[in-house]
Amino acid sequence: MKKVITMKKIESIISIALIASLVTGCSVTSTPTDTTATYYTSAIETIETSTAAESSETSETEPTESTPRAKKEGHYKFKDHVFPEYMDEMMGKKIHEAYDNYIDAVLAGEDYFDCADQQTYDWMIGQCAYACYPVIARYTGTAYADGFKNGKGMIRYDLPKDELKQKIEEFKTMIEGILNETLEDDYSDFEKALALYIYFADNYTYDYYAADNFLDSDLWAYRVFTEKTGICQEFSVAYSYLLLQAGVDATVMSGRRSYDQASHQWSYATINGKYYQIDPTYVIGNGYTLFYFLMDDNQRTEADTYVPANSILCNAYATETKKGFKRDSKYDCTDTSYQEIWKGNFDSMDTDNNILRYFTWDEDFNPVYHTFDYGALEN
Repeated sequence: MKKVITMKKIESIISIALIASLVTGCSVTSTPTDTTATYYTSAIETIETSTAAESSETSETEPTESTPRAKKEGHYKFKDHVFPEYMDEMMGKKIHEAYDNYIDAVLAGEDYFDCADQQTYDWMIGQCAYACYPVIARYTGTAYADGFKNGKGMIRYDLPKDELKQKIEEFKTMIEGILNETLEDDYSDFEKALALYIYFADNYTYDYYAADNFLDSDLWAYRVFTEKTGICQEFSVAYSYLLLQAGVDATVMSGRRSYDQASHQWSYATINGKYYQIDPTYVIGNGYTLFYFLMDDNQRTEADTYVPANSILCNAYATETKKGFKRDSKYDCTDTSYQEIWKGNFDSMDTDNNILRYFTWDEDFNPVYHTFDYGALEN
């Protein structure tokens, strides 16, 4: 049977313009001060979407409706330990080991975890749990001033342990449900990334109130999953986290827009051994646009004037770490294999034949359909 993923409601998208205007304003925190903060970027964002005139006409190449295949049950299992390879190189093994110990200790309900030294203790929670275990990041923390002694780090619990255990189990079930509903076990990295990108468009909304009123301590990737809303720093972490759970290496990147220095955060992933940038915030409420999917560096800059070479990978402590955590040139995104689809909007994906169907608009705002063979790019 043909494997096809389709848009939920193609009729609704005809009234949405291809590209939205997104204005962001995030401040990057320079040093850790309290573990209730996210430490990536605090955001004040406004999304303005324009609409095109509705039309009941379609192009002659409009596809016929296909029936999605039946889903397998339980092929994705939750992983307690996921960690971007980029973090290992940029932060070091000591932080990774401390994070693994921290997660295991929290899952066991313990009050301390093994940790190499004070600096590792001070940095680990703000960097790792926030990106790699959203529910634990939301409800636990550390005490910077006096939380480390004799190779042990203290864990702060922000709610009773039995309540946290229940929330963790609910979170695991939620993440497994998203992956099993959205992905198949034979999906390539490209198919996983695209299916989850469209999942964000279908299931989440942008939180305008939070953008204007919330503090860092109010903003968590966990909130995206539980409240189905968020802003850039939450969406980017949530999307990258789902990719990690699905076996795709991913992290976040933050940067400042050239013309007004507004800051923003998006996702960064490895697909078929090459690096790309994906901005899940921009697809929400924006008509399944592919303009921000698998961008190279030039496309990222062209889209919003964010300069990747000056952006921060994995980490927002720009003044505190080697090279300021600005992205090393080895992580440049130079592949333009997917540039054809940037001009269009997602329609469907035939994973049996490795065909992506997308559409553009003609001068009368009628959809014109195209196909993109991504199979040749798979390896």
